[in-house]
Amino acid sequence: MQSSSLSPSRGFHSSLTTEIIIPDQPLSESCSLHILHQFPPDIIVDPYELENCEDIFTFELAGHLNLELPVFAPDISNTTLLVNLKRRTRSPGEAFNVTIPLHLRYGRPTICEDSQCGSELDSISIQPATVFHACPDHGSGRALTEVQPVLALFPESFAPITSFTLIPPREDVVRSPPTIQIPVAQSQMTSIVELGTTLVILLAAFYLVTSPANGKVIAVVSEATPEDVDRAVVAAQRAFDTVWGLKCPGAERGRLIAKLAALLEAHQDELAAIESLDNGKTFAYSRSIDIANAIGTLKYFAGFADKIQGKVIETSEDKLVYTRHEPIGVCGQIIPWNVPVMMMAWKLGPALAAGNTVVIKPSEIAPLSTLRMCSLIKEAGFPDGVVNVLVGYGPTVGAAISEHMGIPKVAFTGSAIVGRKIMEAAAKTNLKKVTLELGGKSPNIIFNDADLDKAVNWTAQGLYWNNGQVCCAGSRIYVQAGIYDAFLARFIAISQALRLGNPLDAETYLGPLVSQVQFDRVMGYIESGKAAGATVHLGGARHGAEGYWVQPTIFTDVTPDMRIVREEIFGPVAVVIRFEDEEDVLRQANDTLYGLVAAVFTQDINKAITVAHKLQAGTVWVNCVNIVVPSVPFGGYKQSGIGRELGECGLEAYTQVKVVHVNLGHQI
Repeated sequence: MQSSSLSPSRGFHSSLTTEIIIPDQPLSESCSLHILHQFPPDIIVDPYELENCEDIFTFELAGHLNLELPVFAPDISNTTLLVNLKRRTRSPGEAFNVTIPLHLRYGRPTICEDSQCGSELDSISIQPATVFHACPDHGSGRALTEVQPVLALFPESFAPITSFTLIPPREDVVRSPPTIQIPVAQSQMTSIVELGTTLVILLAAFYLVTSPANGKVIAVVSEATPEDVDRAVVAAQRAFDTVWGLKCPGAERGRLIAKLAALLEAHQDELAAIESLDNGKTFAYSRSIDIANAIGTLKYFAGFADKIQGKVIETSEDKLVYTRHEPIGVCGQIIPWNVPVMMMAWKLGPALAAGNTVVIKPSEIAPLSTLRMCSLIKEAGFPDGVVNVLVGYGPTVGAAISEHMGIPKVAFTGSAIVGRKIMEAAAKTNLKKVTLELGGKSPNIIFNDADLDKAVNWTAQGLYWNNGQVCCAGSRIYVQAGIYDAFLARFIAISQALRLGNPLDAETYLGPLVSQVQFDRVMGYIESGKAAGATVHLGGARHGAEGYWVQPTIFTDVTPDMRIVREEIFGPVAVVIRFEDEEDVLRQANDTLYGLVAAVFTQDINKAITVAHKLQAGTVWVNCVNIVVPSVPFGGYKQSGIGRELGECGLEAYTQVKVVHVNLGHQI
């Protein structure tokens, strides 16, 4: 990277941190190499040079370890940059010979003492925890002594959670971005497995996490591999056999889950901010719905942990028969990007309460809040190996979890396409138990006698909740002919009034979609609807010049065969369809591959219950939408999934029933 001119900085940050964890043998003796590069505010860092990734650091430690470090992530003040590591051994107290080549990217490094630059730095031998300073030239013709870069080697106790000040998604709106704690580097196998410090980096590869607001890099996260899944399963099985499962009383499991819930509550604002920056949803939505629901879910299952009971079944006086509900073992869990912390709680809560250990994969698209949550899991005091968090891609890590012979249960939330692949892998390997919460194309039915204002408000909430990026989005809106025109006019008006903007702004209702891929997908559906002849009453285009905002879009004049009617869009797009009577709307509403949720708006309770019973959906809301309670099961009909999450049903999905017959004296 080359520095640019000495004109004042235009928003680029003035420091970059390189953080390298060096695993030794044994792993508990790991240490870290920490390099902080800083420069005064009159030096501009060229972000495009950073993004080219052509510049390489090379370090040689005692001839045993070579590190190559591409340069990334211009858009945060400090970032963890990941490297390829080889295992090495060292004796306690052994000195490291650190060689920093003279072509180091900031110019020719020098040794600095007492703020004065000395001779060129070729190599220097340092003991653990010793710090030395080096001042690069930056190509400016002068040494930068105002803020000195620091190279430090820390033994064992390094804490890898680092404070970051993030670039605001919309700098024209946000004057001062929040300073929050983000674990930007996560190991293929976290310390919760066996390493002794949280989120230690043991890397083979890495990838970039970008902001939905501007497409810029906000973090670099290590990428797990199938081999890491193997290691995590071994650690999870060891924990299940020794410190968890039937070895740990339900009351103790409940105490730890409750402690995790309390920690989430204490860090609610922080987690919500991370989700907003990483995922694009508004801070208010994330805090009051996603994180709040996660807290409630963990509290609910914490209370259930010591209440898992079997039955005594009477057969005859000389026999005793009873049942036990036992944990399954190591459970694989794969969660989506739309509500990461909430989905992590939905998966972890019942699994841990029932006594299982888990290997869980967050989405690679928005992993940061779940990585912060996993540091809270460690803080809560869960034993090593109980929770193992691996960030990676579906075709590698997700497939490895689904196919692993050491995992007897997999739970997945995501698309029906991936759900089929998981079922296939489960069938071809060890016939895993599966819980699948998949897609939806949910009908919202508004009858003539509905309270029109309430129906419009609830319908808007049901469609635009998390920008339509939820499986229960009510994107098929069926309105009875008598109120169709009035409803459509009010629905367009309320949709038009929604504010799009910075997700950290309290007045914003719709943030950006999560990624370029999702943006292109939603825009593709919009163009498909236009091409098929549907009428666009509102929206139909992107919002703003950068980022992934899509205008709220409302179609009418659709036919049942159009893609926008039949396929899940996962964005702020709805079709409004006229119907004549109850029979007509039930035929249309049930004409779908999916069956997750539905909603009915009417003031006639008999009609509401009759229609609810005839709708092919796992959940039916009457005169409301999106009511999700931890004690109430959630799941779908048809291709919307298998099994249920939440409630007692969700807990039972993580247990297996054993029947014990005891002979009390019967003779053959």
